[in-house]
Amino acid sequence: LESGASFSKKAAGLEGRVAASVQPQGVLQSDIEHAKRDLQAELQRCKAQHTEAITALQGVMVRVKALASSQVSERRDIKTLTQALRQTHVKMRQLEGETQIDPAEEVVNELREEVKTWCERIVAEQHKEVQLSAQLEALRATQAMKGDGLAEAMTRYTNLKAMYEQKQAETEQFVGPLNQCKVQMRRLEKQLHEANVAKEAAKKTIKDLEATNARDLPTLKENY
Repeated sequence: LESGASFSKKAAGLEGRVAASVQPQGVLQSDIEHAKRDLQAELQRCKAQHTEAITALQGVMVRVKALASSQVSERRDIKTLTQALRQTHVKMRQLEGETQIDPAEEVVNELREEVKTWCERIVAEQHKEVQLSAQLEALRATQAMKGDGLAEAMTRYTNLKAMYEQKQAETEQFVGPLNQCKVQMRRLEKQLHEANVAKEAAKKTIKDLEATNARDLPTLKENY
């Protein structure tokens, strides 16, 4: 636009010069032609400048549109990151609430103590079984060496065998509750492990998001 205004002024000046030159002042025709050529050259130069200015203006408009689109995208990214951060904080609080499993740990400890007690009782019963077996073998040896006292030995053998079978039945009764305790303890330990893994994963996700926000948010704010 400035080039067009300058061209108008210069054209008016040249036309004035041409008009003055045609006055009867003895100016040669060659001067008039020279002035016309200057006017045409100035006109072409102004047209070129005008075209260049239009092209530059179009480029500026393209950059302005791109910048506006980029700002809209950055606003959307900021909004998305903010929502993701809020959702992560909510999920972290939920996970922290779910991982308050101190009572479960107490139950696991109690089950461990109970399993330990049952194991000790089973070991004691097995030790008694070994002793009874040794006594039975001793009675059998005594019976083989002595022919007399067979009835008494058989009675003692029968009694010991009955005691052995009774202890074995009691031991089998211990095995069922022991297995149930072991299964329950494994299940609780698995739940505890899964809860701890989920909690650590949530903490890592939050740290990653905070690091991403700390890295990208200043740039996004500056661009915005």
